[in-house]
Amino acid sequence: MPRQEHWTIDHRDRIEANATIMVGAAFDYIAGTIPTPPRWMGRIGLEWLYRLLSEPQRLANRYLIEPWALLPLMISDVWQCVLCRKM
Repeated sequence: MPRQEHWTIDHRDRIEANATIMVGAAFDYIAGTIPTPPRWMGRIGLEWLYRLLSEPQRLANRYLIEPWALLPLMISDVWQCVLCRKM
């Protein structure tokens, strides 16, 4: 949730707490402003798909584009682990 994280970073000097917790869509679910995914989708790991279909304009980039941008970093990390184990 980039907006929550950016807000926390921007205001950390004024927050009198030792830790902050990002709650994602929890408040929206409780307030009833976005629909809650069916339990079966959560159990099989498809809550993200339900959310994407419910809010495509807001979540398409996060779920469909950003992961591909992270793929080279993940491959690099895995490669470094492979090389470390060979030494």
